[in-house]
Amino acid sequence: TVWSNVVMRGGLGAGERFLVHGGSSGIGTMAIQVANALGARVWATAGSPEKCAACAELGAQPINYRDEDFVTVLRKAGGADLILDMVGGDYIARNLRSLADDGRLVMIAFLAGPKAEINFAQIMARRLTVTGSTLRPQSERAKARIAQDLVRHLWPLIEAGAVRPQIDSTYLLHEAVDAHRHMESSSHVGKILLQVSAHDSRMARSLALPSSGLRLTLRRFHCLRLRLSTFCTPVFGSMTGMRWPFPSSANVVFCLSRAHSPVRGSILRLATRMCACGFLPSRSKWIA
Repeated sequence: TVWSNVVMRGGLGAGERFLVHGGSSGIGTMAIQVANALGARVWATAGSPEKCAACAELGAQPINYRDEDFVTVLRKAGGADLILDMVGGDYIARNLRSLADDGRLVMIAFLAGPKAEINFAQIMARRLTVTGSTLRPQSERAKARIAQDLVRHLWPLIEAGAVRPQIDSTYLLHEAVDAHRHMESSSHVGKILLQVSAHDSRMARSLALPSSGLRLTLRRFHCLRLRLSTFCTPVFGSMTGMRWPFPSSANVVFCLSRAHSPVRGSILRLATRMCACGFLPSRSKWIA
């Protein structure tokens, strides 16, 4: 994500001014290191003194967005040549004001929403570029090009120690609910990992899971309710809140009403195998 958007799409070069939002996130910590390795000047927003300190330790000039206006900070510095944003919403217009002439804004997510009211005249007058991407819908050929570029340019930086993934914590797969609680607390710096054991891998193979996987969202009410509605990757990284195996006495209801009709059959076949393997209680009920 970082390399393809900051370097391949954003074209960050040595001496340029680079701003990344969410500097203490997994993407943010990687973007700071990559930008430093390329010789750019780096700023990063974060929401606490501890997170700002982590960004500074990685080589960024931190901006506590609760106390400072990043627009003011960047404009005083001459404007950002490139901004990597995952916030969206009202940040979009503020990002454009933060850019230097001929600056580039790269969007990779919209945590605050994808809609904003902006003045497009400034884009023409100041020759700004607004772009963005997401990896999943790209073609296999495009993904192969990204992988080749990583091997050619980023791998040497990792081998030299100039770039290192920042791991906040590691949880076992059955502790996924605790991992999500930790993520929702917003106290982490870097990546939170789920460790898949050999047993988990054997279970996945026995289920013959489709390569795209399934998103299973668990809500704990009087009965356990699973909504199987969206395909995603990977399967285990998306089983939020689940503790495996379920007790045999659990009352599990699968709601398929929002699933696209072409995939309902696949979902039902998969869930039947999950019950047969003991991955889910045999008493499971289905609502179409």
